[in-house]
Amino acid sequence: MREEIFQSMVELQQAAEQTEQNIAFVQEQISDLQEFLQALDALKKSKEKEMLAPLGRGVYLKATRADDEKLFVEVGAGVVVRKTPDEAKEVIRSQLRKLREAKIQLNIQLENIIGRLQELMQIIENE
Repeated sequence: MREEIFQSMVELQQAAEQTEQNIAFVQEQISDLQEFLQALDALKKSKEKEMLAPLGRGVYLKATRADDEKLFVEVGAGVVVRKTPDEAKEVIRSQLRKLREAKIQLNIQLENIIGRLQELMQIIENE
């Protein structure tokens, strides 16, 4: 019986660690999207036509902004559509809402795991 409890505790500890990693990942995504919203606000306010567009891995391309100010936004499954900055911000806000809800659910899951771990520790202590 005691060994089964210890095995369950090990599994719960691993689940807690994985859940904590998932929470950290979701928080990172939330932070990235919040920064992106700020960048869209700055873009909207800026009158500059030239900018540096990131290509990846610290490589940038000098680009000139078009007058129509439409952005290319990936909406899922590799589908890209043209949207105004305000429309793009709404897409980002929607993603933020989903990520925040996921984070809440992960935190609830973590609390449940920790609660179960505490129950098992209490059983061990009372033996």
